[in-house]
Amino acid sequence: MTEVRKGSRFGPLAISGDEIIIGDELGHGAFGKVFSCRKVRSGDKEWAVKVIEMRQSFDGAVSDSELGKIDNEIRILLKVAHERCVYCDDIFRSPDGRSIMLVMECVRGGELFAKVVSKGKFNEFEAKHVFKQVLAGLDCLHRQKIIHRDLKVENVLVSDCKATADGELFDIKLCDYGLSKVLEAGAKARTKCGTEMYWAPEVHQGSCYDASADMWSAGVLLYVMLVGKYPFEGNSDMRANVLAGKFEQPPLWHALSPGAKEVIGGLLTVNPAQRFTLNGCCSHLWLGGGCGSPKRPSVGFLVGASYIAQQEHGHAEVVVKSSETAEGHIVAKVPNGQHFRLLADDGGDYVKVRSEAGEGYAKRGNLQPTMGAAMSDPPSTQPAEGALKLPLALVAMQEDNFPEVAVKDAPSPAGTMIALVPNGQPFIQRGDSGDYLRVGWQSPEGVMMDGYVKKTNVHHATRPVCLLAGCGKPTWNGEANQFCGSNCTAAAKASVCLLLGCGKPTWNGQSNEYCSKVCRGVAVRSKTVLPPAGGGKGYPCAAAKAP
Repeated sequence: MTEVRKGSRFGPLAISGDEIIIGDELGHGAFGKVFSCRKVRSGDKEWAVKVIEMRQSFDGAVSDSELGKIDNEIRILLKVAHERCVYCDDIFRSPDGRSIMLVMECVRGGELFAKVVSKGKFNEFEAKHVFKQVLAGLDCLHRQKIIHRDLKVENVLVSDCKATADGELFDIKLCDYGLSKVLEAGAKARTKCGTEMYWAPEVHQGSCYDASADMWSAGVLLYVMLVGKYPFEGNSDMRANVLAGKFEQPPLWHALSPGAKEVIGGLLTVNPAQRFTLNGCCSHLWLGGGCGSPKRPSVGFLVGASYIAQQEHGHAEVVVKSSETAEGHIVAKVPNGQHFRLLADDGGDYVKVRSEAGEGYAKRGNLQPTMGAAMSDPPSTQPAEGALKLPLALVAMQEDNFPEVAVKDAPSPAGTMIALVPNGQPFIQRGDSGDYLRVGWQSPEGVMMDGYVKKTNVHHATRPVCLLAGCGKPTWNGEANQFCGSNCTAAAKASVCLLLGCGKPTWNGQSNEYCSKVCRGVAVRSKTVLPPAGGGKGYPCAAAKAP
């Protein structure tokens, strides 16, 4: 192949048929070199071209394993289409087959690693901004059954930077999928690869692993940003400390907020089954209940809801301003712990609030949801004696038998997905918008969330009467899997399927069982299993049908 240097021209490209003209060298590594380039027919945009020189055997041939690795990276690059992931636009293979050029998105801001080194560490506001984007990029990969396997600060590129009063906000993109792997449903990986400092315990042990190993790496990355060093230093005790989950806790660690420590601790959990999942991490209060674009409204914020003032940087008061910009003048200083009522949220950095001091604008990061705070038009949970109708409640149930239901920020197929909730998750209906319902639900961390789901992905769930066959009284609190009183609870003896909204006979007549394994699985996932009751044959309750 012609030597690759500035001014060289290559083509035709495999996808577009266009040609590229090589520009300046941007970097190099073990894989080869990266240059800037422009396309001949549409030369208005700058691209990056990664030139991969194929390793050859003694007879000059390219090995099948080498070809397999390159083809794997190309397939993944072509599948990725997300603002937080570098993607591949086109490909050129040299006529002799010994070189491949990947025409990719050009990101000129350098590695996140360099930013951490130059700053020493990020403050929590800066780290949170970056980490939400890292999780959004991982979410794109994991949804396509891709595990990255080499997530680290060196493989996060900076695409933009904005200076604010709270620090430097870096926009980023994940890159380098050379070690990534596509895992089909139920499959796991076993190869030790990537960077040892970021290996999860199961990778160290040579055990099988899945996407949860990426979550461990994400925890290491977050620690590096906030503390400015690796949680497990590269010494003889590193492997033992990783397997024990014993990471270093220098003074900078102790200076972190409890929320930041909880997120890192949840990710650096030795048991993969107990480690934070991507959804669980995104819904944590420290991250504001969402991991999409940083300017997207937090789905945990509901207009009309009550919130607690809590200054995110540890100061004693929350500043309320006259306008939704940093330049607005101060109209009040609200002490931590006092309540706000959310009046408006247009998705910016500030939300409109009312406190005892009056109305104004506060930074959304300075508001914390009250546990169990009343939303606007809250449902009644204490039905009057003799009443048979309760407020409409729903349960998530994906119509195509997938394990999760997508929640969007608008009642439209074009709406942005803001969360995935597991089947069995109880919803509260907040509104009706044609094919979609506006629903509220509570995250595992207690955050009240809000969004839109397709009507076909929810089942009516409220029991208008006691679940005990033959009773027919209102449930005592209107909640899932409850009875009208303790007597009926004790006497239920699994007379009907305990999954809210079913009412069929239990499938085996044993205590606390369900009409089928499907209902039991949904109930277990939604944490609605009752304490043990006595045995007994199951009978349907004719009066206990869902509305």
